[in-house]
Amino acid sequence: MSSAIDEIDPVCGRQIDRHEAPAPIRHGDFAYYFDRQQCAEKFRREPERYATVLRDEAWGRLDRKV
Repeated sequence: MSSAIDEIDPVCGRQIDRHEAPAPIRHGDFAYYFDRQQCAEKFRREPERYATVLRDEAWGRLDRKV
């Protein structure tokens, strides 16, 4: 079964399937998905750094409010 790539890990930039990713982290109005626990931990330590990357690079789907 092929996986759908519908999210970008804001820490490492890898494309991931949100249904296969660990639990998302909510920050502001958005949910962020990660391909591994280490990326999620980095995000927790500096959420503004990584959330800004997605906004600035337009990687994130800004319609994914939670």
